[in-house]
Amino acid sequence: MGALAHALRGLESLTITTPGVNTLQELQDSPGVVVNCLGGRLREVSQTFVGPLAEAALERMTFD
Repeated sequence: MGALAHALRGLESLTITTPGVNTLQELQDSPGVVVNCLGGRLREVSQTFVGPLAEAALERMTFD
């Protein structure tokens, strides 16, 4: 996910939703990119949020 996030830096009018800490870090200071993060328990190995909170948040979202 980090490589994809890096490639998205600098794009305008883009909204990203991610469970990944590395994506948050990569895009945190990228103007024109809005970053939403799913909540939940942080899984140390993958640096992603997992579990029922992350799943519930994802179920409420739509993407295009």
